Amino acid sequence: MHHARAFIAAFFVLSSPSAMADDKLPNVSDEQMACAGAASQDFDTANAAIAERATADGILSIEDAIAQRRLAEDFCKRWAACLVTNITGRAYGRMP
Repeated sequence: MHHARAFIAAFFVLSSPSAMADDKLPNVSDEQMACAGAASQDFDTANAAIAERATADGILSIEDAIAQRRLAEDFCKRWAACLVTNITGRAYGRMP
């Protein structure tokens, strides 16, 4: 879990360097980490199933390629939603 927390902090730092001018990392709660971890685990499980089908068939089908893209998009939305909740402070302002 420590690596995930470090990755999340690095993501915020790299996504908005000017917002992090005072070198303070965003406070990510255990609840947010659990949410992001669950999203990551669900993504890995579903993506592995797609990869397994492609390996068995010898090629990634068009349907699976589309499903993989949608899976990635849904993961990104879910992961971001987990991490943007409860972020406050002068760098980001209040989230609704």
